[in-house]
Amino acid sequence: MVASAETQAKAAQALRRFAQRSQRWRSNPQRNKWSRPTEGERKFNVVKGLKRFGENTKEKRTKRTRRRAYGGGRRRNWNEPESVRPNSIEFDEESDDWQVVREMVFLDMAKLPDSKVTAQPKDLVKCGRIGLYDGKMDQTSCRRPQKLKPVIDQRNVEPMISPPFTTSNDPVMAKLQDEFRKESTARPLIFCTDQVLSMLMAAHRSEFSWDLVLRKDGNFWFIDQRPHSRSHLYTVWETSANPPAPVAADKPNEDIFHPRQLSEEATKIVHNFNQQSLKGTDQDIVFPEPAAFDLSQTEHKNPERAGFVYRKFTLDNSFDFVVRCRIDGYTKRGGSQQYVSIKALNEYVAPPASAQTSTTQSQQRNRGQQQRTAAVDWRTKLDQAKGAVFITELRNNAARLSRWAAQALLSNTAEIKLAFVARDRNKESQNKQHVVVGVHRMTPASLFQSLSLSASNMWAVLVHIFSIVGKAAENEDQATFCVLKDAKTPQLRILRVPDDEFEDEEYPPEE
Repeated sequence: MVASAETQAKAAQALRRFAQRSQRWRSNPQRNKWSRPTEGERKFNVVKGLKRFGENTKEKRTKRTRRRAYGGGRRRNWNEPESVRPNSIEFDEESDDWQVVREMVFLDMAKLPDSKVTAQPKDLVKCGRIGLYDGKMDQTSCRRPQKLKPVIDQRNVEPMISPPFTTSNDPVMAKLQDEFRKESTARPLIFCTDQVLSMLMAAHRSEFSWDLVLRKDGNFWFIDQRPHSRSHLYTVWETSANPPAPVAADKPNEDIFHPRQLSEEATKIVHNFNQQSLKGTDQDIVFPEPAAFDLSQTEHKNPERAGFVYRKFTLDNSFDFVVRCRIDGYTKRGGSQQYVSIKALNEYVAPPASAQTSTTQSQQRNRGQQQRTAAVDWRTKLDQAKGAVFITELRNNAARLSRWAAQALLSNTAEIKLAFVARDRNKESQNKQHVVVGVHRMTPASLFQSLSLSASNMWAVLVHIFSIVGKAAENEDQATFCVLKDAKTPQLRILRVPDDEFEDEEYPPEE
């Protein structure tokens, strides 16, 4: 079939018009994003204030930031909907018992006016005993690894997995409450632990869902965890682009790659390394008061050594905080003794493709991408490129490291010892034994700088939260609130709940 002359003329005319438009588009320096402008064109653009087509302008960056902050953005896989972790506590949004008081978007929390500690923090009580950090642990390397000893008995990990010694159960806190009741203070007084307070201070770095309970009793406030809450456990790769996904979702207790099992493993590693890195008890510093509780229980042959300092902070002359701060150990520097925080990061490696029997095709692709972007093998790169490994951990475990930075700020520790712990590759260990392949030293200030954190902004978040709940329960003596990190969007929900909402919950029985 041969086209007529008129049709051929129209086609040629359309091609000429397309060529002319293309030529004009290529010759326009303001819209050409591929060719580099000449010096004259660059000066012309600066004088006239023109922007090149496709330039990363401030308006575009603001739109992208707002879209991501409110849950927008692209899905990585279009074949199936994006999987979202459920909230740590479920509630009916239409119910009258649970009322949403305020929703705090993380983007707005970063813009809060700065707050500061207006008075010097005061040490009220010191309990327990702390050990001297063994400096030989700093010489650990991939060539000379050390096996991680299970100092804490694996059969009695219940006190470590569940939070039995919260603010309300602390007998020292009860004594301090009686003392402060005798004094007439106009400012609200908040009792809490450094573990729960750091969750609020670093809330904007968290991705998984968690919740805390705020109780009001007259002029006193208490920050607690629910008995069945697992928010105190350390997460693994929480802020990664591809967080861990379960291999066998129907058998979480048998799947060592399940997020719950990884959290328990990370918590055990931190506690075990904490005790292994201390020297003998003959060099311990014994505080004036004995520990009111023992995290490792009295049945253990080697009870856990830890110190607790109850400190009082005053923020903006508006709120007083009584915080129970944990002290892991101490070091000797220049003839003086300094508190040290002893923590550990565990290496996460995605499971092999042969173990992905119960996952979907899209999840397998996610797992493969995760394996490619997982980072660096610690055993081969840690000695030569410790900085690159640490930067990768800053990106993938920003939530956990931010909480540790906040705890170091509260306890006034001078140094942080961060160990790198990997699973033992011996087949007989069955991924249940670990080795220490390196230790990194840093100061709390350097960790704040590496994470781009601001101490004044952390204090501002606390002031803002208690200003909201204080105003909501201004004329009441008893009130209960729940602070919930939403699983779908980066925001905190402050919920008003009945006073007896969590009284029926009990701590899980010990096995």
